[in-house]
Amino acid sequence: MDPLPSTDSPTAIDGRKASQRWLASTGWLVAGRAIGSLCTFGILFQLARSLSLPAFGRITFYMALFAVLGNLVDLGTGQTLIQRSTREPASLGPLLRTATRVRFGMAALCAAVMILWAWWAGEAELGWLAASAATLFASVWELSNTPARNAMRLRTPVLVRAGGSLLSLAAVTWLLRTGEHRVGPLLFALLAGAALANWGQHMVLRPQLPPKARQAAPFRPYWSLTWPLGIGALCSHLAFWIDNALIRGWFGDEVLGLYNLPVRLFSFSILVAVLAPSAGLGLSRGIGREQPKGDGDTRSARYLGQAVRQGRLGPVISRMAPPLFAVGIFGGTLLWVWAPDVLPWFGPAFADSLTVMRILVFALVAVHAGAFWTMALVAAGQTQPLLRWTASGLALNFIGNLLVLPIWGIEAAAVTTVATEIWIRGGTLRYLMLTGVQPFSAWGARTAVILSGALVAGWVCAHALLPALRWLMEVTAG
Repeated sequence: MDPLPSTDSPTAIDGRKASQRWLASTGWLVAGRAIGSLCTFGILFQLARSLSLPAFGRITFYMALFAVLGNLVDLGTGQTLIQRSTREPASLGPLLRTATRVRFGMAALCAAVMILWAWWAGEAELGWLAASAATLFASVWELSNTPARNAMRLRTPVLVRAGGSLLSLAAVTWLLRTGEHRVGPLLFALLAGAALANWGQHMVLRPQLPPKARQAAPFRPYWSLTWPLGIGALCSHLAFWIDNALIRGWFGDEVLGLYNLPVRLFSFSILVAVLAPSAGLGLSRGIGREQPKGDGDTRSARYLGQAVRQGRLGPVISRMAPPLFAVGIFGGTLLWVWAPDVLPWFGPAFADSLTVMRILVFALVAVHAGAFWTMALVAAGQTQPLLRWTASGLALNFIGNLLVLPIWGIEAAAVTTVATEIWIRGGTLRYLMLTGVQPFSAWGARTAVILSGALVAGWVCAHALLPALRWLMEVTAG
């Protein structure tokens, strides 16, 4: 394991060494998330092919619910801890103690609410659901990776988390092959891998933690910084869970299963848009040689913050957004063409999900188009307007589903998801332009050619690779 710099004083990182470390940490971050997504895809594929449609709908409902609970437990504590400790390295001990208390308290609250709801709603396998809720406490151990993240030494945390993802995949695979098709044990096996990964990170990285502080950092200033970040992330996850709750209540687990497969595939397809602001900004040039500390989106936001201070945020965003937009168009075209073949690969019943999948392609493109806009708004200091707009998108999603879901079914839920994504990206763009940033300043005929070319290239590649894709699916299905 790489030695970590002391947390008692700022680490001097500059020039080529800083750039190399930044790129290396970004590379590990991207690789780790890619491995995790591939493992989750493998789990989803096996669940879809092995479980009945109602059971698949139920377990994916719980997966969405625990994603919301996980974000509620975090509530921005990790990001706030990094931001504060990189500015004040000597305060890491007190800050870590406060963050730990917040996470433990939120984990206890969420676990209790989850268990009480499951009991009140009469959910089956209450014992397994309670055991799954207990895994929320493992998120406290995740804070142990803060010194590594501050020092941009992400290899160890990423490898441990990747091991947890592989462990979840192995556990679910073993259970299914032994004939275990109950939702409770499968859900616990899926969540236990991540919990063990957090524990493993804590055990490996514990020597790099500062001595336990006698006093915690003041709660109120810390809380005032962390809750807006947490609520913003929570709103985006709630938008995906609200339609799950409504579909399950109105149509049952079987219809929910038909809806959740394309939703999960949509989540995998936006992985590039999620990672690009971190990776792309790490690879870009022109802001200066000094590199900010922290990991992922924290460093990217600071990078853009430098661009704001130098009055060059508009050119930076207008230069970096079109390639990602083109990736969204290219990937969306592939998914549109391949959907009729890919969906039945998970099971014959999922052919009925084709319309939902193709509707969500438009949400995929919207997410890619606006990925850099959101981070640019954070860099411009407009986090509160961003939070309000994200919350309004959540309200739009909820009201839209209430109005149209009972009439037009799961296709209407997909349309509502697209409308929500466009609403949030459009609002982000509006507020960004109100700050004086011109995100289209570098757009022109060349941009139009790139975006049109992405559409044509996606269509050609999709049809050219379709025979090979069908062969691959026949082999794996057999």
